[in-house]
This record gives sequence, structure tokens and C-alpha cells, in this order.
Amino acid sequence: MTFNKNRYGQVGTCRMYFDIVQFAKAIGYVKEYGKFRVESDSNPYDFNFSKVGSYEVTESSSTLGFNVTFKSEDSPNRNFSYLVESCNYFGVFGHDLANLDSLSKIKFIGRNEDDSQNEQDFSDIVGGTDSYGSGYTVVGIDDFTSTGNIKSIGLEMIAGEQGFSDEIFDLGTISIGRYVDFPHSANLSMNINYNYEGIKSKNTISGRTIQNVNYYKSPDWGNYPKWQHIPEGSTGVDYDVKPVNQNGRRQWDLTWSFLSKESTFPKISEGNMFAHDILDASPDSLSNGTMDDSIVGTMSTLSMGFNLPFLLQMDNTQQDFALVKSDKNLSIQQSAPNLYTMKLKLTEVW
Repeated sequence: MTFNKNRYGQVGTCRMYFDIVQFAKAIGYVKEYGKFRVESDSNPYDFNFSKVGSYEVTESSSTLGFNVTFKSEDSPNRNFSYLVESCNYFGVFGHDLANLDSLSKIKFIGRNEDDSQNEQDFSDIVGGTDSYGSGYTVVGIDDFTSTGNIKSIGLEMIAGEQGFSDEIFDLGTISIGRYVDFPHSANLSMNINYNYEGIKSKNTISGRTIQNVNYYKSPDWGNYPKWQHIPEGSTGVDYDVKPVNQNGRRQWDLTWSFLSKESTFPKISEGNMFAHDILDASPDSLSNGTMDDSIVGTMSTLSMGFNLPFLLQMDNTQQDFALVKSDKNLSIQQSAPNLYTMKLKLTEVW
């Protein structure tokens, strides 16, 4: 997939990327974080994009990686496994993997309770499994299915013929989750604000105005500014663009009208985000509705009312991202029989 970069600030059909690891962490369902054959004090699953850690390869091997183990390892939970199976993307942010000479491919892995790995395919979103570049990379996960209880998910790095040995690389955040497209574009009437609340002005006793700059932009992601993807082989990796990259905190006031009941609410409000009837425990009923996304059933649930930070793509055909959360509670109004209007105020966070 190749995104157009000539967006000019326009808003189209929004795509939102919800991190399932952060959701599991918020509900207390993460058992432990792990990494294998690398050493660092950093945790790439803390969702702090600007906290870039340095990782050192500790032993010669053909693979290394990072994983998250859920509490379903101790108490199998097939319903939670269905949630994990709904993952359709992984992202790596604040990295310089293009400089890791022995690296051949990065991929998502899911492990069942018997330690078997699940199979899946991948598609390029920004970069790919073998064309990851530097800065940030987002990859689609296709056809991820499991026949058992998923106990852990993570990221695996695969070396070429020479294998990994005595190498160091930078990595900020790993995100694994589910992206969802809105049913249609937001209304044309909207507000886009650029906030500079980190810059304060005051007048001295002589009447002179002075400015105190506490911050004017988000922290950089290690060697690169935020949302800077440098394709492999690009000479851009040799340039320092951090001092002149975009500044200010972006904020969007968006409204969606004419939303259908199916795209707004889950089919069964007393069930769960998959619209399962929890009283019907047959395998078919548990898998029904896994892909039936809705604003309340999927988006609001995974982000806890859009309060957990998530990735926002203002137009799912454009390469323009932001890390955001909502400033207000989710509000939905019925505008006509079975038609609804929803408003969201989203603010960039870091």
C-alpha cells in the first residue's frame, strides 16, 4: 500500500489504530513483558514514543525479539484470544532498524498455550516486514487465526545468513492492535487547531514583552522527529531535520452525521465487543461478529471511551498520523430513526 503524502490538512475517512496491549494493561490483564537475546532497561510496550531505548544483542542467533504474556496463560480465555486474533496491525516507532545490517525481516508472532506459533500474512502500510526503513514502520497483519488459547504476542526480528552478533540498535515503542475505519468521512464543517500552550508571554515592569518557551513541539523519537519515515536506501537518513520539523500541538473537533445503528452500536449491548451472546457458548457463536466493528462496541471499548491514547490517520489514503486521545466523554445523538450523530474532540498527546 502506498499512501499519498500531499494531504494539505484535509480530513477524509479516518482510520484509528487501537493498541490491544495497552487495553490489556489498563484492565490488569498483562502478566509480564519479555525480550529475548537483547538487553536494555527500556520497555518498548510502555507506549512512550519518545522514550527510545538502546538494545544490545546478547548472543549470536538467527532471531531476537520482544513479547507480552497475558494472564490467559494461567487461566485459558478463548474469548480474550478472539480479541487478540482481531489484531490487524503492528507498528515500530522511534527505531533505526535500517542500520541493523544483519536484520532481514521483522514480523508479528502469536503463541498458543502449547507454545506453537500462529500463522499469518502481512501487508505494507508504512514500510513493511522486509522494507522497514527507519523512524517508524506500520505493517498490516492479515488472516491471523488461532485454534487454541493465545497466551502471548510480540515482535520477532529475523537475521540474514550471517545471524545477529554484537550489535546495538535503537527502538522506542512497539504497538500491536486493531485498526478500524470510520463508516464514512467526517462532516466538512470542523475545526483544526494548533496549540502552543508551552509558550508563555508576560510584560516586564518596563512594559517589555518576553516569552518563556517551556516546549513548542513533541519530543523527538531518538534520532528522528515524530512521524518521520525514511525508506531504506534513502539519503534522508543522513540529514538531521529535527530542528525544523513541525511544531505545535494539533487538535481536531470532528462531527460524523448519518451514522447507522450497525456502525454505531454493537448488536447485543449486554454481551461484549464482538456482539456475542454470552449465554450461547457454542464455538460458532463465540466467533460470530469478530469483524463487526462499531463505534461503541469496538472503538470506544478498546480506547476506554477514547481516553487511552491511540493512533489517528486523518485520511486512510494519506500518510499522515497523530497520537491522540479525546478531551471529552463520547457523545452520540439520535438525529433521525436509526441514524445518529457523533462528536469527538481529539488532541495530540506525547
